[in-house]
Amino acid sequence: MMKKIDYQIDCYACQHFEITWQATHPRACNAYGFKTRSLPSQVVLATSGQPCLKFSPKRPLDTETAATQASSSSSINIKV
Repeated sequence: MMKKIDYQIDCYACQHFEITWQATHPRACNAYGFKTRSLPSQVVLATSGQPCLKFSPKRPLDTETAATQASSSSSINIKV
């Protein structure tokens, strides 16, 4: 008898989750290497009977680094 899982993995918070351009397979898991219509964590649970073991939370964006990158990328140098 399989144990019921009481929680759901949030793929949107995982660094391996990706949105694709394919209408038939709009979501992907780079850790497992597949594309799917539903959330990858649901596919993993349905096929293996276990919750996703490769979930890795996204790293928070370093605000100082982001500000530096934004300010340096916003300038345009044009020589005529």
